[in-house]
Amino acid sequence: MDWAEEGTIGIVPNSRVRLRKMTYFQPDEWLNAFNLKADHGEGTEFALPEASIYGDRISGLLDRVKGWATESQAEQIKHFPRDEDGTVRLSRFIKSGGTYQDHDPLSLMKYMFPEDKIAGKAIVDDTVEKELDLDLGGYNLEAIQAELDKISRSYNNRAAQNLDIKAEAYDDDYGEGYIVDVEAFMVVRWLESEFKSLDHGMGEWVLNDLEDWGAEWANTDGYATFSRSDNELVLHLPLHIQHIMSGEAIYDIETYEHFASKAARIVNQHDDFVKGQANRFARREGLMEGGVFTNWGWAIINEDNDGAYYDWEATAEEGDHVDIERIEIYTTVTMDADDWSALNAPAMTAEHLAKIMNTGEFRILLSKALFKPIFDANPDRQKYYSNREIAASAGNQTASVRIEFDVYDEANDDQVQNLRDVIEHWDDEDAQMDVVLHVIAKMIGVTLVAVDNANWRGEVDDAKESEGGLASLKEHFRRFL
Repeated sequence: MDWAEEGTIGIVPNSRVRLRKMTYFQPDEWLNAFNLKADHGEGTEFALPEASIYGDRISGLLDRVKGWATESQAEQIKHFPRDEDGTVRLSRFIKSGGTYQDHDPLSLMKYMFPEDKIAGKAIVDDTVEKELDLDLGGYNLEAIQAELDKISRSYNNRAAQNLDIKAEAYDDDYGEGYIVDVEAFMVVRWLESEFKSLDHGMGEWVLNDLEDWGAEWANTDGYATFSRSDNELVLHLPLHIQHIMSGEAIYDIETYEHFASKAARIVNQHDDFVKGQANRFARREGLMEGGVFTNWGWAIINEDNDGAYYDWEATAEEGDHVDIERIEIYTTVTMDADDWSALNAPAMTAEHLAKIMNTGEFRILLSKALFKPIFDANPDRQKYYSNREIAASAGNQTASVRIEFDVYDEANDDQVQNLRDVIEHWDDEDAQMDVVLHVIAKMIGVTLVAVDNANWRGEVDDAKESEGGLASLKEHFRRFL
């Protein structure tokens, strides 16, 4: 609790749980009570706690109030009217205090006494409400507004800060009471550093997307905003107040607090989904990192011109919370004796070649060779490599090396664009063969010299001629064999 501000009396509660006044009657006095006659007798009063917290939500508060009500009213509970099976006869209870309710008495009784059988429907005493002469009452509009503002601050300042509500009280046109006008928004936040650029139209796109999803809690006829605030970018999405209130008007402080509680539950339930949808749009439109990855993934899935390759096999996986979660792409280069004869390495076998291509040195040099033309052509782009798996095997008179890359949605745009350019640059089996042979030649001290446009001849670097056969092979491959 907080001490009251100057000019007020008492202590101001931060959190409140309403106690509903219930009165039950035994069979001998029930008939008059059922007809709400003035002489129906006093009955037995029982305070039934609500299942909602107004104001700040304090963990365990409902359970403590429930425990207090059970312990302090043990005698009243003991004498609840029951039938021969022990079922509590709720139809012999009268609920006082007006017709408005967050939960009906049956729900509250089941919540408080989960082990009991409870049946029937309580009578609602609305006589006082009907007979009340509003002219004898009156209200303080300034005090009402202060209470509305306090409720707004309580819900807007919670840890998630995903709700923005406000209410304004003003006199109605007939001078008979006041009206409460309410605005409510779901708030989604990002650090400004998460975005590459700002597009104010993103709010309207997200709102249209929610309409397509059938999100009735969103006011698709309202106006959504997306703007910068300090070091954040903030999305405000209007809530559909009438839908949240099931058509009931917000006409006083209590109904406004009821609305605030329901609105808070809705935004807590849906804000992660909304942020995920907004992220998808921002990536696709290039507002956030990840747009290159997302667009490439869709191109692969749709097999359009930007995602179809001749000599690479590409797959893209859709995600639950992102459009594309993973891209995998690979090629296999297979060589026979005619291919590797360019190395001028006597007695070369498929097994020897596979052993060389399975070394860490080969993997590093091949990666550098694949990415070098891309880095050279784009000096302003960051020189990111991608995850790769390079593995070789020997078959029947052939040696093969599988070159595989995978990239995930966390990758930044430069990294993905580098890989995409690599795939497009080396999308030719002859070019792939050449780059593999050049790396092997460098490792064994051989220079490949072009004989014509399609053939190479290996020349041994700084080495004397030696006899052919295994001796020459060992000279060239001594650190691999």
